[in-house]
Amino acid sequence: MKPTRKPDIITRETGLETLLQVPGREQIYLLNITAGFIWRLCDGQHSLPEIEQAMRSYFLINPDQNIMADIEQTLKLFKQAGLLL
Repeated sequence: MKPTRKPDIITRETGLETLLQVPGREQIYLLNITAGFIWRLCDGQHSLPEIEQAMRSYFLINPDQNIMADIEQTLKLFKQAGLLL
């Protein structure tokens, strides 16, 4: 699985947070630094294991710490919000 964000979503970086706006909807989404990092990797080119490895490298996460469940939960929330293809 290589998650892919919908192409029409407007993304703005605001310091450490990422703001998402869906055209035609009044709703906006404000992502924290980790969710924003995952969002940027939802380009259809990165698999879940690749996203996990990128997060481990960027945030210096201990190899013994299980972060895959957190990544999957974030992707599930993106999907439920209609942000992914």
